[in-house]
Formats: sequence, C-alpha cells, structure tokens
Amino acid sequence: MVCPPAIPTAFQATAGMQRSALFSGWLSSDVETVAKAIWSGFQQNRRQVIPTWYLTLLAPITRLLPESLSIWMAKRTLRKNLPE
Repeated sequence: MVCPPAIPTAFQATAGMQRSALFSGWLSSDVETVAKAIWSGFQQNRRQVIPTWYLTLLAPITRLLPESLSIWMAKRTLRKNLPE
C-alpha cells in the first residue's frame, strides 16, 4: 500500500484544485521523490510505503484524532477549491 502526499501534476488542474494548499505546501512532494520511495519499498518487499519522513510521523498521530476533527481539518484545507 502506498500512502503518497499531494503531488503537483496535471491532475491538479483537471480536478480543479489549482488553488489547493495541498499541492504547494509542506505536505506536498515531487514525483521523483515519491517514485524513488515506492521503488525502494517494492525492492524491500515492504507492505506499506509512506514516501516522506513527515508523513511517516503524522500518520500514527492522525489516527488518534477524533473523526470530527479530521473531517474539519480536511474541509478547511480543501475549502479553497470550492466554486465561488
């Protein structure tokens, strides 16, 4: 299983997410970094690959948050993409 961060690609525009902070903030990563991490994980026969160190730290923390807080944070982050 791969748990990639937001990766700025053509999908960003196709999905109407040009203004999303996900693709330009510290939570995003470049294609090359993610591809290298996936390949390395595959070669090591790892069941889960989290390509960046900061997401590796955040993943267990987010599981501890109440679902309502997680939903609120996601809505707040994605709100910039809503039609005006």
